[in-house]
Amino acid sequence: MKKEFSASKFFLKVATLMVIFLVVIFAAPLALNINDYKSDLENKLSTALNTNIRIEGDIAYTFTLGPKLRLKNISFDAGEGNTLDGNIENLYLNVNPFELFKKKFSFKKFSIANGSLSVSENFFKSYIQNKSQFEKISFENMDIKIVNKLSEIEFDSNNGVFLFNSQNLVTAKLHGTFSNLLYDLKYKNNKLEISIPEIKLSLEHVRRDLTNNNGFVKIKFSEKLLFPGFRNTYIKSDILLANSKLELNNAKISSAIYNGIGKVSLQKNNGLAFINADLKFGRSNFSRASESDWVSFFNKEIFQIASLMNGNFKINFQNVFLDRNYFDNIDLDISLNGGDIVLNQIQFSSDKNSLVLSGRFVQENKDLLLFFDSAFKTKQLKKFCFQTCESKPTTNSYSMKAKGALSLKNSKFTIESFFSDKEYSQPQIVDLNQRLKTIFFGDLAKTFDLKNYFKLY
Repeated sequence: MKKEFSASKFFLKVATLMVIFLVVIFAAPLALNINDYKSDLENKLSTALNTNIRIEGDIAYTFTLGPKLRLKNISFDAGEGNTLDGNIENLYLNVNPFELFKKKFSFKKFSIANGSLSVSENFFKSYIQNKSQFEKISFENMDIKIVNKLSEIEFDSNNGVFLFNSQNLVTAKLHGTFSNLLYDLKYKNNKLEISIPEIKLSLEHVRRDLTNNNGFVKIKFSEKLLFPGFRNTYIKSDILLANSKLELNNAKISSAIYNGIGKVSLQKNNGLAFINADLKFGRSNFSRASESDWVSFFNKEIFQIASLMNGNFKINFQNVFLDRNYFDNIDLDISLNGGDIVLNQIQFSSDKNSLVLSGRFVQENKDLLLFFDSAFKTKQLKKFCFQTCESKPTTNSYSMKAKGALSLKNSKFTIESFFSDKEYSQPQIVDLNQRLKTIFFGDLAKTFDLKNYFKLY
């Protein structure tokens, strides 16, 4: 009796044969001794990445998640080139099983996992941004350090992917930790976005193309930034990177207290960042910054900033608001040099009052000191003296010059010389220091209020 044809059984047999055929194809390279390919892979990887590469461990073929070569314990040694250095525990290279028999390898798609790499900015530009041989690079649990002439930036425990077209990098997504803070990075259509949620920091950088160093940057930061009152700060600026210098031109800065414009440049000098800043702010309301913020700034934070960078800062505040409106404008000319803070000139001014300070903040033993020269002039002495001075002034005009030191830790003045209508004698200086101690000792916040000094008059 003739058996009835079964379509379902036929297609089942065909499918089974196809599966067997595919398994045979993908499994065929298991017959090869892949470790014999080690020198070829080392040479081709070294050429592709422009660095010396050694495969210290074994090479294995796997096809469980697609045909791949797994390279164990790879070391990167750029030597004096210093372009790409480090070690990787695993590198997975997508391969064509047929091409594998011919010792042909493609580096269009590969992934790396568990290791650390130091990458120069030049390498990133030449071999990541503009290499058409890549299509996809993914990585897992990688520590990455990016090095240029200005700085070294470390990103830890990174996971992510780079996608390329035939010309350059088109998309990137990364997440990991930066300075023990979680970060997210996205890049697409020449726009780079970085966010660090824990400190509410976001940065957006746009440029016309990857080979052009001109661009535009936006920075948002909710926490305090450098100076009392710089909270909820928003910066947008043209940006230029050239000759190992980063420049922010036509920068617009706004925050809870300050709104202004200016120019900032950054470069590396003797291992530290060197910053030049020329900024102008209008209608800054200094009274919104608390006394405790100012005390903390002068007792601690200003010295922390000076330990991290050198530089010159020229900052002009126009039409300011203070608790007592004795001054309209403030001009700062400050230099940071080797941990010292040099006051080239600090000037508070208005039509009727002027206070000029110069000097240096230094750390001496366990104390923090301000050595200063000061000069003060006023045309409204009676206003200052109202309910404050010990004696009643007969005129509105007054001027003085003083030189000395202020201990920031205990708010203690030590005046060396004092000149008003005449120069003070040494006994008068001793008496002046004692009276200053009575007024200010132990309370740095009182030194910020000019009217307190008129208790000496």
